[in-house]
Amino acid sequence: CDLCREKDACVAWTWVKDAKLETGNPGQCWMKGGEVEKKNAKVGVVSGLKHGPGGTKVSDTDDVVEEKTHETESAKEGEKKDSLCAENGAGCLTSKCCKEPGHQCFTKNAYWAQCMSECIPGPNPHDQVSPMPWECKALGDRTPGEAKKCSGDGEDCRDSKCCIKGGTQCYAKDDTWASCKPSCTPGPDMLAADSDSWSCKELGQRTLGAAPWVKTNCAGGGTDCRTAQCCQ
Repeated sequence: CDLCREKDACVAWTWVKDAKLETGNPGQCWMKGGEVEKKNAKVGVVSGLKHGPGGTKVSDTDDVVEEKTHETESAKEGEKKDSLCAENGAGCLTSKCCKEPGHQCFTKNAYWAQCMSECIPGPNPHDQVSPMPWECKALGDRTPGEAKKCSGDGEDCRDSKCCIKGGTQCYAKDDTWASCKPSCTPGPDMLAADSDSWSCKELGQRTLGAAPWVKTNCAGGGTDCRTAQCCQ
């Protein structure tokens, strides 16, 4: 650094990008005298010898240190972004990203966007707020990976922790079995083939059923649904 070049007693220098100072410039140049024995590579630190104007790097490890510093900062930025991304079903109009693999941020209108695995333009029967149609414009990038496959009736949902059928929840019986049910009361299940007790611990979130407005706004079975664009 320039400070080392200006001082006769300085034979080597170390530049610290962030010295963690409470005030002032966090970047610091530390000058060193005497004989240089070795250099220890550290992330965020670059060292050199005063062989000429500006100093000369001791070895190519400086480039590695700088690269590691960049990678570390990039990783921190990625972690910060991930922490701001929305959960499944949560609003993502600001973050424009989703936490769950395979999910995408889709818009309903200019005032609401939500993380979902897929979106079909028009009224969404699972929209509990209103029958207003969804634009389904994608905001940001889809989260890498595959969206998890939810479990159907009679299937073990311990791994998926979600259910295909609307209005059902994944309930645990014990450590070896869980299934999707509309409700669960701790103790024996009177409809089950055995008399074993259920813990009824909820795993994951309840799958939303059809919204109340579906009965009045959506077309019934066998009727023309071109205008309603949704079915009961």
